[in-house]
Amino acid sequence: MIERIHGGTVVGDLMVVYPRTRDVLKKYGLNLEVDEAGDIYMSLEAFAALKGLKTESFIQELEAASKEPPPSPAVPALTIQTVA
Repeated sequence: MIERIHGGTVVGDLMVVYPRTRDVLKKYGLNLEVDEAGDIYMSLEAFAALKGLKTESFIQELEAASKEPPPSPAVPALTIQTVA
């Protein structure tokens, strides 16, 4: 459980607890390729430094995303057939 997002928060843990942060991380180049998924083991501070981001503003953006509700699952459309 992550009580607050900070520089020491691990990227992978953050995405599990707050799925909406994944979009922000991907925007800044998060690599989720199986062979090169080392980004998920980095702290937010290390990720920000690697990507040339200011840690404070990066964390603020992640905090904002973390407060958004998770996406709703897709609901298949119902088809109504009439019998003549």
